[in-house]
Amino acid sequence: MLGERKRYNKTMTGVRWKGYIAIARDAERWANHWIDFFYGVKRVADEEVEKFLADEEKKRYSRQSLERLIARGFLDHQDNTYIPTKEGTLFFKRRKILEEVKQRRKKEKIKRDGRYRLVSFDVPGGASSERDTLRRLLAEFGFYPLQKSVWASPDCLPEEFWQLLIDLDLYKYCSVMLAEIVEGAEKLEEYFSERSTGDRQKKRSEGNKKDKA
Repeated sequence: MLGERKRYNKTMTGVRWKGYIAIARDAERWANHWIDFFYGVKRVADEEVEKFLADEEKKRYSRQSLERLIARGFLDHQDNTYIPTKEGTLFFKRRKILEEVKQRRKKEKIKRDGRYRLVSFDVPGGASSERDTLRRLLAEFGFYPLQKSVWASPDCLPEEFWQLLIDLDLYKYCSVMLAEIVEGAEKLEEYFSERSTGDRQKKRSEGNKKDKA
């Protein structure tokens, strides 16, 4: 019975992790159109938004993305003006920083020093949205879930990651550790080795496309 419970928990942890990855990728797809547009601004008039949409290839998709931002509480639309909410301001900042980090990683080799960054967290039961935000942030920055509330990464993480923990007021739930030896290290090494191989293949594919262009 205990063995079955362990296998179930292990399976569900993997399902949840894949779910957070899927959510992060979905958010990236529909929000990227608007990140640069709304990042760092306090308000935008309707005519500016319509002008932006007029230049977009997929106007219908972009308009749906805009409606989702409003529905999720990232934007207020009143008096013919779009206003990023507090949550929206942090959302656009997080996505902007993540995109900059991704672009930088494409050009630079990921730094590793043989140690793992472990982030464990204990979020109160009434703060489920903060828990989901934290897990999504960890997934976006390449962490792997050893357990539901313990995530690991071998990468030397950029300063922006730690700043986001503060800006999003998530640091108070977290404990951060550096470790040279981690239980289950074989699984971690296998995962991050596969991820690095996938990144290299993606870069080669992008390079080949540029050569053909």
